[in-house]
Amino acid sequence: MGMKDFDAYFSETKKEPKQFKVKGEVFTLPESLPAVIMFKVMRMQSHKGADGDVSTQEAMDMMEHVFGKETNERLLETGIGFDEYQEILKWAMNELSGMGEQKSTEGQAQKHIPTTTKSVTS
Repeated sequence: MGMKDFDAYFSETKKEPKQFKVKGEVFTLPESLPAVIMFKVMRMQSHKGADGDVSTQEAMDMMEHVFGKETNERLLETGIGFDEYQEILKWAMNELSGMGEQKSTEGQAQKHIPTTTKSVTS
C-alpha cells in the first residue's frame, strides 16, 4: 500500500496568491482559508447557537487567522473604518473559500452575453 504524499499534491496545486490594495499599500491573502477558522465557527455555534453573539476577542482571533497577525495589524494601521474592514474581510472570505472566483467568472460571463430588447405582450 503506497503513501499519499500531500506535500507533493499541495505543491502541484498551488494557486497564485491573491492580493488587494488599501490606501496605497498592497496586502497578500494566505493561500487558503485556515482550517482553524471553520472549527472555531463550529465550536461557537455549538456553544452559542447559529445566531449567538461573537465576542470582540473571538472576532479579532478569527480576523488574525484569515489575514495573519502581522498583515492584520498592517491593515488596521492604514486607518480604515470598521465598514471598510468588514467589506475587505467579506471579500477575503469569498476569495479564500473559492466563491470569489465563481462570482468573478459569472460576472465575466454576464459581460459577454449579448443583450437584446424584446417587447413582450401578455
